[in-house]
Amino acid sequence: MFAFKEQGNPRKQPLVFLHGFLGNKDDFDDTIQYLLNDFFCISIDLPGHGFTPFTSAPDSFDYICQQIQVFIQNLENPIFIGYSMGGRIAHVFQQATQQKYKAIVMGSHFGLSCHEQIQERCTQEKNICRQLETLSFSDFINNWYKNPLFTPFRKHPKFTTTVQRRLHNNPDNMLLALKAFSLTKQPVYKPSSSLTIIAGEKDEKYCRYYESLNIKFIKIPDAGHAIHIEEPKHLAQTIKEVLHVTVSLD
Repeated sequence: MFAFKEQGNPRKQPLVFLHGFLGNKDDFDDTIQYLLNDFFCISIDLPGHGFTPFTSAPDSFDYICQQIQVFIQNLENPIFIGYSMGGRIAHVFQQATQQKYKAIVMGSHFGLSCHEQIQERCTQEKNICRQLETLSFSDFINNWYKNPLFTPFRKHPKFTTTVQRRLHNNPDNMLLALKAFSLTKQPVYKPSSSLTIIAGEKDEKYCRYYESLNIKFIKIPDAGHAIHIEEPKHLAQTIKEVLHVTVSLD
């Protein structure tokens, strides 16, 4: 089961936060500080990350959906907030439960439907796996954040401390998680009306992606891909607005 931490008011609407690859349950803390009075915030370590061990399963997306279902069984109508890989998992879980739960996802893909895209992604992921297996973990992390996706984030004051926190992960577990939650294995679902999609206005890749799908999404000003770290206050305000809570963040 998941390692997790709880913050906020247990009598309020529960929010379940799912981090991205290399992250952990602390990643949303800067956002959660603006939500404590209005929500019950539960952030978890996904398998292989933080203090949650990696458990292999024949179908990892199905398996993690089962794990999440057990985890939330005592929560009343939780809403999922997912970033990148965590957003992909939240989206798949939402579809697996017939859209019973609302979700807010950011910088997340909805699956690959074309053979050429799958083949290209397979090649990319094989290269990433090879780096994890051959480089020092420090060099791997440095290479990971050289991706143009993170160009705005590299200029952020919290970039260095975030990278240091990433080094606490186990590279063997990261390799397992990368393979288990591969985009090539993700079921392809169209976004539903109960899914809110967010992108940083400087995240050119995902802004283009969402526009290519002709779907409605919210842009967070001054943010790149790592919205929850780059612009936590704006993200919290957006979450409140989406969930129809009076906005007061001062």
